[in-house]
Amino acid sequence: MKRTQTAPISTPIRRILVPVDAIQTKLSDLRPILLMARGLRASVTLLHCYVAPPSFDFAVGDRAVAELALHRWRVRSRLYQLTGEARKLFPKCSCRYVSGSPATQILRQSQRLLADLIAVPLPLDLVRWCWLPEELLDELIRRANCPVLCVPASQTFARGSLLNVSEPTEAGLLTTDVEPKNRGLATFAP
Repeated sequence: MKRTQTAPISTPIRRILVPVDAIQTKLSDLRPILLMARGLRASVTLLHCYVAPPSFDFAVGDRAVAELALHRWRVRSRLYQLTGEARKLFPKCSCRYVSGSPATQILRQSQRLLADLIAVPLPLDLVRWCWLPEELLDELIRRANCPVLCVPASQTFARGSLLNVSEPTEAGLLTTDVEPKNRGLATFAP
């Protein structure tokens, strides 16, 4: 049985994990999350989960290995570039690059980082050939040890609106979909 309620998050948010597609995610997709993190005085870790594209599944020989290595290097370089751009807005931003299933790696890294929140910029375009965005979000919501916040990229905020977020987060900013034995899905509603 699902019910929607508006409730404050009871523990302070200090560490936010943000899964990104280093190639598709733009700084504008991250801006609301970075502004929220600034208001909460939290650190942000951008996480890219690398899965080789299906075009490499049938590649053969040394050239295939070289092309895959080049692709991994390009993705990692773009992640570092995106992190550098994000640091200009919010200095407490770092990144991690891991290989493997996005759902598994996001959950694993959130535990390793002791993340207080997983903030997912939407539209979520993480490895479409492996996971549909809805399936990935469902898996994160069901299995994560912390709340999952979905932030639509098209949403715009007044610059000062997030800087006044108090500790803990005010009830009016988060709407939570609550299920038994689950920390829930939170969505931004300015």
